[in-house]
Amino acid sequence: MVDLRVKRVGSWIEVYVPRFNRRKDFSYAVGLLDKGDTLIITDVYLSPSYRKKGLGRLMVERLIDESGATEVRVNNVQPKARGFWTKMQIKEVIDGRRIRRIERLREDYFRGEGYD
Repeated sequence: MVDLRVKRVGSWIEVYVPRFNRRKDFSYAVGLLDKGDTLIITDVYLSPSYRKKGLGRLMVERLIDESGATEVRVNNVQPKARGFWTKMQIKEVIDGRRIRRIERLREDYFRGEGYD
């Protein structure tokens, strides 16, 4: 089993695999707790060595559990990942204004102290 870690920075929650080897083990899921009860999943990345093994589902489920959110949405779904989000029964954010606000917050998170 993979050791998952959780980090919180403000309204952000990150579930990740500790990086033993930066190139091989780089995997994470990041979400923003928006207005207290909605989790917006902004990024999920699995290194190729972890794909198709259930880790993506495990990380997203852990992210949801840690958030305590009553509603979950995903932002910026990549075409190849649509099947995954459909299986997870998580809908995409479709409000353009909300998407732009989330993207600005996401950029701040990845630029700032929130990201290892």
